[in-house]
Amino acid sequence: MGRVVSLERARIERLSDESAAQLRSNCNSVTRLTINVPDIDEWRRAARKAGNRLGISIRTGVSREGDKVWAVEGP
Repeated sequence: MGRVVSLERARIERLSDESAAQLRSNCNSVTRLTINVPDIDEWRRAARKAGNRLGISIRTGVSREGDKVWAVEGP
């Protein structure tokens, strides 16, 4: 019997890998235009997971205008 894979979990893992690399190279801060982020909640979960992998606490948010999503080191 085949293995069941959650597509959401796979997307978050992939995004988490990307976010970890971006956090490392950008002083633990990443900002993206929401137009380039298909699922904002997934992106935010992935960024927090990336921080967890890196051993840092990550806060995420969406700009007041709703045009940007961000992840930054902090409580």
